[in-house]
Amino acid sequence: MPDTGPQRQVKVYRSFNKEEFEEYFSQIGAGQGEDTYGGPGWQVRIASYGLVKVGGMTFPEVRLEMTLSPEVAEGFLQDLKMAFLRGGG
Repeated sequence: MPDTGPQRQVKVYRSFNKEEFEEYFSQIGAGQGEDTYGGPGWQVRIASYGLVKVGGMTFPEVRLEMTLSPEVAEGFLQDLKMAFLRGGG
């Protein structure tokens, strides 16, 4: 029998500031304590943030810890991906 409980995932983003995630999660849900946001079927904690040096460049880095119900996981992750998609090249 497949596990239908909440999924826990960790995602690390570079080139985005903590404030961008705070604004996004505040718009789609509500604050639930320090650095934690949630809505129907999901909860996200901004677990860490800081600067990371890669070669000679420095980037902001944000680590998200997410708990997602199976019913919302796919759509939530797709929306998050689209919200933080940036062109490069």
